[in-house]
Amino acid sequence: MPARVNRIAYIDLNGCVCTVNPDGSQPRRLSEEGLFFQHPAWSPDGRHVASIGMSSGGAGVYCFSDATRSFRSVAPRPRELYFGQVQAPIYLYWAPSSEHVSFLVGYPQSFALYLADLQRGESQMLETGQPFFWDWTPDGAYMLIHTDGQGEDGRVNFIDTDGEDWGENLAAPGSFQAPAISSDGRYWAYAGEDEPQVSEIVIEQAMSGERLILQHGGAVAMAWQPGGHVLAFTSPSDDAQHFFGPLRLFDVDSERVWTATQKTVFAYFWSPNGRKLAYFTLAQPPAEGVRIALDLFVYDLGTDACDHLLTFTPPVVFLEQFLPFFDQFSRSHRLWSPDSDALVVPALAERTSRLLVIPAAGGPPQPVAEGFMASWSAV
Repeated sequence: MPARVNRIAYIDLNGCVCTVNPDGSQPRRLSEEGLFFQHPAWSPDGRHVASIGMSSGGAGVYCFSDATRSFRSVAPRPRELYFGQVQAPIYLYWAPSSEHVSFLVGYPQSFALYLADLQRGESQMLETGQPFFWDWTPDGAYMLIHTDGQGEDGRVNFIDTDGEDWGENLAAPGSFQAPAISSDGRYWAYAGEDEPQVSEIVIEQAMSGERLILQHGGAVAMAWQPGGHVLAFTSPSDDAQHFFGPLRLFDVDSERVWTATQKTVFAYFWSPNGRKLAYFTLAQPPAEGVRIALDLFVYDLGTDACDHLLTFTPPVVFLEQFLPFFDQFSRSHRLWSPDSDALVVPALAERTSRLLVIPAAGGPPQPVAEGFMASWSAV
C-alpha cells in the first residue's frame, strides 16, 4: 500500500507549484519563480507532482518531489520531462502505475499525445488528433482514446504505450469528449453515432463485447463510479451542443437508470469511495458586470439526498479551463480528499483567490492557502 500523503497541490499567486496539508499546515513551495506553472497533478502513489511550466522561451512538463522541507528554502530543481519552444503542453495525466505521464501538446493544426517515462526522463509522441481525449486502463497498458470529433471522421480506439493500435475503431464517435473505463476494467463507455447526428451512450463489456445502449440528447459527459459499475452522466434535455443538464446514473448490474438532480449540472466528481457525487450548478443567472457564482452540492447514493455545501465565485481559470473539460480533468486532477470526507475548490474573496477545504458532511469552509488549480493527492 502507498504511504499516506493527504496533501493538496496548487499554484500560488506567483505561478509556483506548492503543496499544503488540508488544515493549512506544512506549506511547501516546490518551484522557484521564473516559470509560470499550471495544472499540478499528483502521481497515483503520491510520490511526485507533475505540472506544466511556461516562460517566454517555451513550455514544458516538469516533475517535482514533495519532500519535507521549509517553505522558504530553495526548491530542488525539478525533472524536465518535455520542453518545446513552439509546441506547448496544455494538459497532463499520470498513468496508473505512476511510471509514466501522458500529456497533450498543441500543434498548429492538431494536438499530439506524448508519453514521458519518469525513470528515463524521456518522452515520445504517440498519436495526433483534434480534439483529443483519453482514459487509462487500470493496468496502465492501454489508453482508450477519442480523437477527431464526431462521425465517420472520428475515432474511438485503444492504443498501447508505444502508440500501436489495439484493433479496429470501436465506433463512429457520437457527441461526447472523454471516454470512460470502469475501475476494474470490465466496462468501457463512450458515445457512438448510430446514424448521422444521432448520438447514444455505448457501454461495452470488455470480455464479451456485449453492448448496452442509452439514449441521450445533445452532448454527453460520463464517468464511472470508483470501485463500482454505476455510470454517471449529464446531457441536456434538448439537442444542444453541450453536456450541461440533469445528473443521471445508470447501474450496469441492475440496468437501473435514475436522476440524482434535475438541476442543470455543469460538472461533477465522484468521491474516491464511490458513495457520493459532488456537482456544480449556476448559483445565479449571469448579468452584466456580475461575476458568475456556483453552488456546490453533494449527492449521496445511499440516501438519495442532495446537500448544498457552498456558494462561491470561482476564478476565471476554473470557469474557462477546468469546468468545460471536467470529464477529462476528473480522471487526472482530484477535488476530493483520499478519505472522501472533504473537497477543495478555489474561490475569489477580498481581491484574491483562496483554496477552500469544504467538509462533505457540511460545515464552514476552511481557507488553507492563496492560489488556484488545486488537486488533492490520491493517497
